[in-house]
Amino acid sequence: MRCAQLGLRTALIVTPVNVLHNWKKEFTKWQPAELKPLRVYMLEDVPRLKRLYLLNKWRAKGGVLLIGYSSFRNLSLGRHVKEKDTADEISNALQCGPDILVCDEAHMIKNRKADTTHALKQVKTQRRIALTGSPLQNNLMEYYCMVDFVREGFLGSSHEFRNRFQNPIENGQHTNSTSDDVKIMNQRSHILYEQLKGFVQRMDMNVVKNDLPPKKVFVITVKLSQLQRKLYRRFLDVHGFSSGTSEKPYQHGGFFAKYQKLAQIWNHPGLLQMAKEQRGSLRREDAVENFLTDESSSDDNHNIEIQLPNGGKQKSRTDQRSKKIDFLNEESNWWENLLDDNTFKEADYSGKMVLLLDILATCYELGDKALVFSQNLTTLDLVEFYLSKMQIKGKEGKYWKQGKDWYR
Repeated sequence: MRCAQLGLRTALIVTPVNVLHNWKKEFTKWQPAELKPLRVYMLEDVPRLKRLYLLNKWRAKGGVLLIGYSSFRNLSLGRHVKEKDTADEISNALQCGPDILVCDEAHMIKNRKADTTHALKQVKTQRRIALTGSPLQNNLMEYYCMVDFVREGFLGSSHEFRNRFQNPIENGQHTNSTSDDVKIMNQRSHILYEQLKGFVQRMDMNVVKNDLPPKKVFVITVKLSQLQRKLYRRFLDVHGFSSGTSEKPYQHGGFFAKYQKLAQIWNHPGLLQMAKEQRGSLRREDAVENFLTDESSSDDNHNIEIQLPNGGKQKSRTDQRSKKIDFLNEESNWWENLLDDNTFKEADYSGKMVLLLDILATCYELGDKALVFSQNLTTLDLVEFYLSKMQIKGKEGKYWKQGKDWYR
């Protein structure tokens, strides 16, 4: 857009809403300091009533407009705008305003008949760019949709593409494919590659490997705390896994259910308490639901038995739900004499949690970014609780804040 010969004044970038702010930061990060800052507008930053004003300003002064896929679709099709004249003006600004259209995560344009695809194809611009990951590893029809968006009709109709490329290529990818199937697959893949290489730029890891540090994987073994070891042994005893005595025979739940319970122990013992509170919340919600049920359903109706064709009987749905809650509550007391109400507030009961918090604190001091993954949402809730209690080093009385120091 800095080159006058290109004739680019306005750029429209459509992207998933969760990376909108990242796009805006990238423009600030990479633009040369000696040049005048590029105007970057983000539709999500302004109230609904000021959207038309922002679009007119973008078209008049030029720059980059960032917008999410759903917002673009709805505004282009005149949705969620009360006045028809305003809706038409907004739609016209989006459809006729950009000199170049860029679609990030373009594999989202995977359905030719979807409203999003239809709205994007209505944009009147001679320059379209689709950014995506490794499209040939995904569904070939998704690949066709992206190519058809950039150069409509280049690969023919979807029916022609399916017969000429998709079916032959997919037929050669099965374990029982014949040698002829594999040969045809390679031929059609090569033909497709040659046809598209003029405007499809494939960038592999070699492009950035000199700029990125090598990946290092560390697997750290963390010892269980004394409390965790007690809970672990108690769990094995209660569920009949110990070689010695068993307080209760192993009856309910499969392997994965028991694994999830153990995962709560080794992540942090406080998760057992938090899970119990969630079960209590479920019971309260069920009680409210039953209370709001039509009064024509008597108490007896909640426990009716339904006669099945084979002569058997089945409990009603309400009775089944109560059994589900009973199952959730089952064996919930086996750990209570080992924990108190404030166990979840102490990170020291879990070596893993202490180590995680130390890593995050170090990343914060170094200015590094960190991603934390967990298979359990309750674990993330507990991590957030500890982050809210973390004091910023060198700033007495200042603590981490959600939306500033961590995001979820």
